[in-house]
Amino acid sequence: MDSLREYIKQTIQEIITEKKKKRDRCLRIADRKFDKPSAYKSSAAVRCRQGKIWKGVKEADDPQAGKAAPYGSGYSKLRDIIQELIRQDESLNKWFKDKWVRINTQGDITGDCGTMKNKKVPSRCLPEKKAKSMTKAKRKSSAQKKKREGRKGKQFVKNPK
Repeated sequence: MDSLREYIKQTIQEIITEKKKKRDRCLRIADRKFDKPSAYKSSAAVRCRQGKIWKGVKEADDPQAGKAAPYGSGYSKLRDIIQELIRQDESLNKWFKDKWVRINTQGDITGDCGTMKNKKVPSRCLPEKKAKSMTKAKRKSSAQKKKREGRKGKQFVKNPK
């Protein structure tokens, strides 16, 4: 799961830098006309955007002329990547389809997960199959550990062995 997060972060960063690299027509023309950054170059780009200069200048020698961004919309590319990763990760699909149940501190299965009133210190939730495979004593120790650690502010607590 961490590698998926890293991959998504990296892809988002690539899309952001790609967007930053793309320059408008006036800046590209100003880059060709002026060698180094200057106030003249900046004012020329502003006047071009206002339509005062370089109206008929062709960009035939510009490599980006007439082309869309290489990946189109960055967000659609990211969405496609995430959907493909989710399709590939069958365990994530299985995780969503499992029935999750809530366990109280006495080790009893008390209902569906997410139906508890105290949201600050939630009960232990496990897939129903896993909860039923554990003994009552193990469920009890797991739920008590979750409550104890939850009071300390921990969100994710591993099951005791």
